[in-house]
Amino acid sequence: GKSEGLKIKSEELRLSSQTFWSGGAHISGGVMSGAVNSILEVKSGRTEYILSPVFEPVWNQTGKIFAFEMLSDIRSAKDGRKICASVFFRSAPPDIQYKILISQLKTAETLHKWCLQKKIMLSVNISRVVALYLRKHGIPGRPGTHIRLEVSEDFPAVALKPGDDPLLRFLSERFTLWLDDFGSGNAGLMWGLSGMFERVKISHEFFHYALKNRCAMSLLHAVADSVACHNRGVILEGVENEALFRIARDMNVQGCQGWLYRRVEADELSAITELHG
Repeated sequence: GKSEGLKIKSEELRLSSQTFWSGGAHISGGVMSGAVNSILEVKSGRTEYILSPVFEPVWNQTGKIFAFEMLSDIRSAKDGRKICASVFFRSAPPDIQYKILISQLKTAETLHKWCLQKKIMLSVNISRVVALYLRKHGIPGRPGTHIRLEVSEDFPAVALKPGDDPLLRFLSERFTLWLDDFGSGNAGLMWGLSGMFERVKISHEFFHYALKNRCAMSLLHAVADSVACHNRGVILEGVENEALFRIARDMNVQGCQGWLYRRVEADELSAITELHG
């Protein structure tokens, strides 16, 4: 069947295999040793889906990687067919999304010592519906200092400023927050200027629209300048090639993300970090 028709029952989610090192991951000869294994199996009727973590690099103006966004590679267990993540998560109920988030946080904890050694941050996405579930059911353990929560562009509640949103305040008391996809969703300008976020990611859509419209490029520069004044840094999404990286270097942004640096699996983190270190 088509992935759009995916239905998931909460009782059908199980963690098939987990190996979490309390001591974190170790580095040996530039290669990640040991196991970082957090594969989730999700069954829908007779169909089984497998989720595994992948990591998208975020790099600075010199090209050095300083963070990774943790995402999910979702495939059919039967034939390995890739499933659209946005379709999958739109279909998944909150309790399953919550369990996936907890699994991601546990995976991030296995990399704690390595991240501290390499001065790397790991970001994990959270939607409003998952944040509500998190507030109700809690967070197992204390998140490591290397972990960042990315608040999605559809997180803002109607007519609420960031400081007036009790759910956002709940998250900010427990995690360092990033704002994702700024300029393409429901987050108004005041969210970018609120100072509640360590980093603000300017969306791929906003950046590429500005590339095609000279007036919009002036606006993009102004937004980046303004947001940078109220937060520790701006990350520009949609940096897909060297030409766009050169444009980014002329802007007031402290980080870039996009296809210029490929996504990697956990066992490739050391190699790509050394390559762009």
